[in-house]
Amino acid sequence: MKVEKLETRSAPALAAINAFVRGSSARLCSSNKLGWDGVYLEHHRMFPGERNDSVSTHHLVVLCTSHVARGETSWEHAHFVPYSYSPGDMKLYSAGLIGAARRFTDATAISCALDPKLVSEVGDDLGAPSTVEFRPIANLRDDSLQGVVKLLAAEANSQGASGKLYADHLAHALALRFRQLSGGVRGPKPSQSGKMPTRILQRVSTG
Repeated sequence: MKVEKLETRSAPALAAINAFVRGSSARLCSSNKLGWDGVYLEHHRMFPGERNDSVSTHHLVVLCTSHVARGETSWEHAHFVPYSYSPGDMKLYSAGLIGAARRFTDATAISCALDPKLVSEVGDDLGAPSTVEFRPIANLRDDSLQGVVKLLAAEANSQGASGKLYADHLAHALALRFRQLSGGVRGPKPSQSGKMPTRILQRVSTG
């Protein structure tokens, strides 16, 4: 029964990743059944083919991990433009529409679905505006974000060996970096007390 509850809770995030992957693929790794809060991860090998428009309820952070991947992606007025992604390139999607694509080569990528509620909570910790319009970013290179994604993937591969509190902190770091890159948030406002955000302290005290 516990496994069923975890799978039900992660279903919306899984649907969000499927909205990006679409079509024929092979799943290499997943955080399913680990009970993570705010983030869900899957590693896929995606095969060539056409992908239709789709909608994601979560923000997405995608890290390309294989050889150079090529194809076309839809732009304005159903116009397709070519793309090329190398290992280490990243893409950020805000929750909402994901345009159609044509994959000419197979591609391997780690996809992280971020719950908008977590991203909003991180903004509250920063004292940032409650509503921020996040922008999609392609061909991104960011060592900090890539490092967090790889740590989450390693934790999923180990079936949660470091525990849930560790995954919670990585999820928080992922959400923070997503906001900084996609939403224009520069960093936290100076705190007069010098204390950690209340939500993080609560996680530490209950971990």
